[in-house]
Amino acid sequence: MVSDPMAAEQAVLEAERTAEPQLIHEAKEERRRTWYYELVLILGGYAIYSWVRGLVHGQKGDAIRFAHDVVHAELWLHIYNEKSVNHFVAGQHWLAYICNYWYAVCHFLITIIVGIWIYRSHPDWARQLRTAWYSMNAFALLGFGLLALCPPRLLPGGGFIDTVVRFHTWGSWGDKAVSNDANLYAAMPSMHIGWSLWCALAIFLLARRTWVRMLGISYPIITLFAIVGTANHYYMDAVGGVVACLGGILLARLITRRPVLPPLHRSHDLTVSG
Repeated sequence: MVSDPMAAEQAVLEAERTAEPQLIHEAKEERRRTWYYELVLILGGYAIYSWVRGLVHGQKGDAIRFAHDVVHAELWLHIYNEKSVNHFVAGQHWLAYICNYWYAVCHFLITIIVGIWIYRSHPDWARQLRTAWYSMNAFALLGFGLLALCPPRLLPGGGFIDTVVRFHTWGSWGDKAVSNDANLYAAMPSMHIGWSLWCALAIFLLARRTWVRMLGISYPIITLFAIVGTANHYYMDAVGGVVACLGGILLARLITRRPVLPPLHRSHDLTVSG
């Protein structure tokens, strides 16, 4: 089985070049099997990630103490304004709903869309970026296990408004079917930021159109506003997400001994649509 998306695509192109119907059929079958392999690998990996994440439950007291440490650090750095952002979002019902569903749905949906786009349009970078994504999540699991953190919405006396619960958002912690199985103190690092940065880097470096690249850059910025506005994360959690993402890229580079990110000059190549 060919597990390299680039090799599978090249096989199809070579078969089409020779115009041999049997070779074309076999190459397309091989490409289809490669897609199935990659899909099972990614879904299986995420299932294991979610299972391990759910097993890691920090003590409530430790999580609250760490939250106070984070707040004190942000006060010292003069960046602690999460409560103001949260109250602003909660005061605009339409904005609260958008932020809630952005937090609950886009985190998965956009990552899936970007992943499919990478595999279809840029298979030569798919394996490297996939390895970086796995490595990033491995770093995240370490953070969840070692740094149990109470999110702002659960911080006693913090004065935050849990917009997800107040506005009854389906598919997130406000949904009992989800919250019963959730690790409520897996806030450090924020993988909403980690995943969105991974997407942003891939889009910015691989997309050919400027407006698409700008959308990629805006994704983690919008996500930061959503995770803070819904009182799910502190700014320091976002920093942790950035560290996890960059650490995953570095680890993938060390494991594979190949570049993980495409060179920037590729994004200026206007000969291929992307």
